[in-house]
This record gives sequence, structure tokens and C-alpha cells, in this order.
Amino acid sequence: SSSSSSSSSASRSLSTWTLSTLRATQRRGGSSSPSLLPWGCVSSGYSRGYRGNGKRKDGGYGTLVPRESPIPPQGVISLSNLKDNPGSKTWRLRVGRGRGGGMGKTARRGYNGQKSRSGGAPRIGFEGGQTPLRLTLPKRGFVNPKRMVFTPLNLWKLQKWIDDGRLDVSKTLTMKDFVDARLIDPRVKNGLKLLAKEMDGHAFTAKINVEVSRVSAAAKEAIEKNGGSVVTVHYNRLGLRALFYPQKFKYGLPKPARAPPWLVGKVDRVGTLPAPAPREAASAEAS
Repeated sequence: SSSSSSSSSASRSLSTWTLSTLRATQRRGGSSSPSLLPWGCVSSGYSRGYRGNGKRKDGGYGTLVPRESPIPPQGVISLSNLKDNPGSKTWRLRVGRGRGGGMGKTARRGYNGQKSRSGGAPRIGFEGGQTPLRLTLPKRGFVNPKRMVFTPLNLWKLQKWIDDGRLDVSKTLTMKDFVDARLIDPRVKNGLKLLAKEMDGHAFTAKINVEVSRVSAAAKEAIEKNGGSVVTVHYNRLGLRALFYPQKFKYGLPKPARAPPWLVGKVDRVGTLPAPAPREAASAEAS
């Protein structure tokens, strides 16, 4: 009993001495005499006498810190604190390893069949061999890649804005004037088209000069009947954005795009973009 008590006290004193020595060494930032450290003290640097299996050539375990090593010990290594770097190992679901994990034997896939095999899922749209729905229904129509969507604007609404004083008819009206007056939504895709629909109390009687993307024959006749004129102009998507929001182009406005060959006969000319405003005026207006 006396021998066991003496050995336990010696081990306690050794462990206490080891921890105190390690803490003092780490506080100093170095090791004054690393060779005096007990067996089992390790360093993050290369150490002599280590064979790779945890056992030294002299029969002991652990890593011996060499005398000339400038790296201080980092702690005592044991099987309880051995682990890889955080994030180097990813969790993987292991199936077929017993009932304890909930994924044993058949791993919730049942017995034989296509769904129990790896990679046994059929392709999307496969209906077991019968004619799929995409082949049962007939094809209708086609997708026109040159289709253009125009925002409609009726003459009665244009006349109402003129009667309320929201539009200045003394100058040529453009689509930007309509956007600024909140007559149309600025989210125009391909342009604006004037239509000749009228309502009671809002008969079109104004004399205007207007530039739009498209105009119906009846609307053009109604405008020219009052002594006005309509010019159809072409803007691409970038041109419309530059027309509505010229202040958003920091390095200058883009060049107006020419109409493609299939639109040459449908427009009178290419739309013009306003001159870029000075930076001082644009910044003052934005603020």
C-alpha cells in the first residue's frame, strides 16, 4: 500500500510539474531547456527519435523535444485528444451496418426491385413504357424568336393627360416624356404603340408631334386629322434604358442601334438619345 501511494503521489507530482513547466514555457514564448521536459511532451515541430508508430527508439512513448528546437511544447499528447484538423473530415452516412443507425440491412429501400438499386431511378418524364404525356398531346404553334412586345397607349388617355396639363404639346413628345409624366410604366420591353381607342368625354382633339415605336393606322389618321404628326423610331433594349434613365450611364450614353433588316420597313428612322447631362447637374439632381 505504501508503494502504491508513493507511486500515485509521484505520478501526481510529475503531471503537476509537466503542466506547470508547459505553461511557464508558453508564457515565455520559448523553451530554455526543452531537453528537461518529461517523456510525453510534444512539440509542433520535427522531433528526433520518432519512428511514426508512437514509440521511441529508447522504448518510451511520446515525442522528445530536441535541445535546439525553438518551438515551445504545445501540450501532452494522448489518445483522448488525437483528432484531425477541423473541416478535414466530412460526415458520411453508412448504410447496411445494423439496426442501430436506422439504416441497416436494406437501408429503408425494401427488397429487390429497381428502386432498391443504386442509380435505378428512371429519367424525368418516363411513364413505365406507355406513351408519355409530351408525345400524347399535339404540338400547337411555335415560338417566334423575333417577337416584340409593345406597351399600348390609347389616345383617350393621352388626351386626358394633355387636358390636365401634365404634357407640354408645344414640343415634340417622346416616350421619355410619357415616362416622366407617369403616363406609361417605365418597364417597357420593346417600345410603345399608340392605339386609337377613345372614350366619352375624352375625344382626341389635340395637335401633337409625337415619336413612338409603333402606331396603328386609325391612331395615325386621328393625329394627322388634327394637324399633328407621328414618327416611328427604333430603340433596342439598351437604347430604351438610355432614353429613360440617361443619368445611370456613368461613362456616356451608348450609340443608337440601327434597326435589323426585318424592321427597316416598319420604322421611319433610328431613335436619338439625349445629350449626356453634366456630372455636377446629374449629382445635384440625384441628391
